[in-house]
Amino acid sequence: MHNDAAMTTRPKPGAGRLGVPQSGPRFSPPRAPLLVLCLLIFAGCQQNGTLRTGGTDLDGFARLVSPHEIEVQEYLTKPVSFEGSGDPDGIELILELRDGQGHQTKGVGTLVVELYATRTASGDRHGTRIALWTVELRADDSLKAYWDNLARWFKFPLLLKEATLTPGRYILAVQLATPTGDKLVDEYEFRLEAGPVQSASARP
Repeated sequence: MHNDAAMTTRPKPGAGRLGVPQSGPRFSPPRAPLLVLCLLIFAGCQQNGTLRTGGTDLDGFARLVSPHEIEVQEYLTKPVSFEGSGDPDGIELILELRDGQGHQTKGVGTLVVELYATRTASGDRHGTRIALWTVELRADDSLKAYWDNLARWFKFPLLLKEATLTPGRYILAVQLATPTGDKLVDEYEFRLEAGPVQSASARP
């Protein structure tokens, strides 16, 4: 982002208020024309420079920068060990939100994450649901807790409440319900091999 420097015009040396020279006889300019001029300037600012809450421009801008799609980062989302033992006792979900122009953005709403075992030889590959997590994203500290300011995505540590994962194929289904009523969804299917997994970068 670039900040435009504000340009300030300074009065020339020797000029007083309203451009009246410092030397010479002092006089009071007529008040009525000055008052009319101020009212005209004020009216112009109200008409052209003021953003009104709920106006079409403001609503359109809010809609433009709000999340339009979500994407699970497949190469970074993975089973991890929150206890540091190497046993896969949870998932580290890396989720990216994009606005109407495809740019990374923040967002608020209710995030629902479901973990399924895959089902073979079926049109619906969602088998037994293993875990369910619900995260409320609000414009407060809860948003900051999951937001990575450098990478500009969300990181959610999802701890399994019961047993650890066994080797096999799984589906991670993610849905974000926004305040506007939109439901943004994405899924990630992955395979867990036998052996220890990496320790989580953060604990839930």
